[in-house]
Amino acid sequence: MHRHTPAAAAPVTLLESILESVPVGCALLDGDLRLTRVNAALAALTGRSGWELLGVPVTEVFSGLSADTPGMCRRVMRTRTPVLGMFAAAGGRALRVDCHPLPETEGLPDGLWIVVSDTTAHHELDASEARYRSVVASMAEGVILVDAEGWITACNASAERILRVDREALVGTRLGDARWKAVREDGTPAPPDELPAVDTLRTGRAHDDVVRGLRAGDGRMVWLSLNSQPLRAPGEGGAQGVALSFTDVTERRTAERLASAEMRLLEMVAAETPLEAVLRRLALLVEDHCRGAVCGVMRVSEDGSLLHPLAGPSLPAEYLAAIDGATVGARAGSCGTAVHRREPVYVVDIAADPLWAAFAGLALSHGLHACWSAPVLASDGSVAATIALYFSEPRAPSDADIRVVELAVSIARLAIERERAREALRESERQRVDVLARMLRAEDEERARIAADLHDDTIQVLAGSLISIDRVLRAARASGTGVPTALTDARVLLSSTLDRTRRLMFEIRPPLLESHGLGHAVGELLDQARRDMGIQVAVTIDVARLSPSTESLVYRTVQELVANARKHARATRLEVSLRSAGGRLEGRVRDDGTGFDIARARDRSVMRLHLGLEAVSERLRLAGGDFSIESRPGEGTTARFGLPIS
Repeated sequence: MHRHTPAAAAPVTLLESILESVPVGCALLDGDLRLTRVNAALAALTGRSGWELLGVPVTEVFSGLSADTPGMCRRVMRTRTPVLGMFAAAGGRALRVDCHPLPETEGLPDGLWIVVSDTTAHHELDASEARYRSVVASMAEGVILVDAEGWITACNASAERILRVDREALVGTRLGDARWKAVREDGTPAPPDELPAVDTLRTGRAHDDVVRGLRAGDGRMVWLSLNSQPLRAPGEGGAQGVALSFTDVTERRTAERLASAEMRLLEMVAAETPLEAVLRRLALLVEDHCRGAVCGVMRVSEDGSLLHPLAGPSLPAEYLAAIDGATVGARAGSCGTAVHRREPVYVVDIAADPLWAAFAGLALSHGLHACWSAPVLASDGSVAATIALYFSEPRAPSDADIRVVELAVSIARLAIERERAREALRESERQRVDVLARMLRAEDEERARIAADLHDDTIQVLAGSLISIDRVLRAARASGTGVPTALTDARVLLSSTLDRTRRLMFEIRPPLLESHGLGHAVGELLDQARRDMGIQVAVTIDVARLSPSTESLVYRTVQELVANARKHARATRLEVSLRSAGGRLEGRVRDDGTGFDIARARDRSVMRLHLGLEAVSERLRLAGGDFSIESRPGEGTTARFGLPIS
């Protein structure tokens, strides 16, 4: 404790009175920087009583002070210049410590006085603000703050990166400016009042995941998922501003659109859409996803030496005509070189690239300055085609461009492979039809030969035999012997044989089939069945003239089915129907006879299905048709067959 005379005590007493009257913490420090006077406010701030603080060095009362604090305090006493804003802590509080020199008044000891204020609330606010700014700055999402008038007041680095503009170009602009002209997901323009932040300012409603397309600073369209949240001051009802956050969903949207377009193209391939139509749609897909691209597809000749355009909906017709028949080689532009190398070739500048030395003039004259080409490799290892992308200015591919090209190559490969498979199937079908036609023609020719032999030989012999028997019969009758009876019996048998032979000749080669067609020939066949069997016959024929081989096949099918009914069914009614529609002939032969067990008939271990029906079924199958029989014992039989016709 310092001793003071009554005269000297007055300034000290006055200073102590002042210390006790102020609301902030105060203390007097002696020359050794120990606390000699402490007010109640400081005791409350530090959480210690005044008696506990007296005589304690200031550096022990407060933690967190700078290591140079004693030097700074002595400098205050020496220079009489205050030091303000030293930060410290005591009693769990954040404190601000200001050092002041004591007044130059007689009676005051050497030392200084400090003013201590509680900055805990401000410290926490500053820390919270710092953390907020740190979080916002590090967010991958773009963040823009908008005031109540729609002016942009702040943005983070991600907003600059996503929109490809500098902070200076954003802050100070207003929502609804030309920069913020947006498009909806379907590509139609979106008016400014549809922007989520604008609507939030107007209505106070928050918005989540609103997808809009904006033109970025580099001219590219960037697709954003926008979220807007109103900012409200305490006690205020309306929005005082908006926090607009957004993520770049361009790649996600591109991937979704690519997947959707790929699915449509695959559906076209599966539906056997003509190859040219598929490749045209594929070229338009590439153009839609590669900004500024004009796409063409070139077919490689079978010998692998020439290129021919398959699709190029946006390429000039004159250019396509000029490159038809272009050669494949080591320096044959982008496409010819890609086929030669069997790998993609990306020519960034046609005018300067040696691969285009011989063709640059043609391309440049049509405004084509860059060309990328990727070969389409078939499953057999050959190069089937190339996909080329042209641009009106020199340009290198991005990763996204390469992904689109790779997808296009994959789809083109599938479409070309399917077309090759279909062509092989068509060729096989042509060969099958040709074999069937030749087989039926050979059968018809053989029947014609047999019929001619019967007519020219067997029937003539039988007829001559009848004439000879008639002569012998007349002579025998004149002589009155018993020979006439035997000769008469022989003549009846021989006459019957002659009739059966004539009928067989006409069945083998029915004249009506050649002269009048299927309808008349089948009608005559059924008339004969009615006469022979004495049954009811119903015939329905709605078929125009067909090719000779088809008419022969249908007639032989009906003939075999009628013959089976005559031999086995014991029917009283026989129905035959032949109709053609939609490039197909449908036939049906039905009887009301005894029927049979189809499963048993097809069990070769028990009994054989008639070889004639098996032959009919096989012929129809070879012709691309079908054959079926429905029957049950006692319920008759129905045979159906179908056949493609042209």
